[in-house]
Amino acid sequence: MFGWITPLINFVNKNEILKLENLGNIHPKDNVKIHIKRLNDAWLAKSRNPTKNSLFFAVISCYKYDTIYLMSINLLSIILTLLQPFLVDILIQYIKNEPNQWS
Repeated sequence: MFGWITPLINFVNKNEILKLENLGNIHPKDNVKIHIKRLNDAWLAKSRNPTKNSLFFAVISCYKYDTIYLMSINLLSIILTLLQPFLVDILIQYIKNEPNQWS
């Protein structure tokens, strides 16, 4: 997850100065201008009907699909982690009760 930081730390240790040119390019979809435009569009839509938490709802509406995607992946990981002991137990019970077909 943070494998990008080790070469960066090694580079700084050798050269002592980190410049913007030394950093790699980010993915075009992660450009801040794109995110500002998305948030600004959502903010303008929410500010037509202002409420107490308009900015919060603008951020939620702007990134709802990204958040849902990441939360579903995280939920799947949690479910599989919780099911792992039960699945191992089922596998052990299956192996114990299975007659040996190679003998």
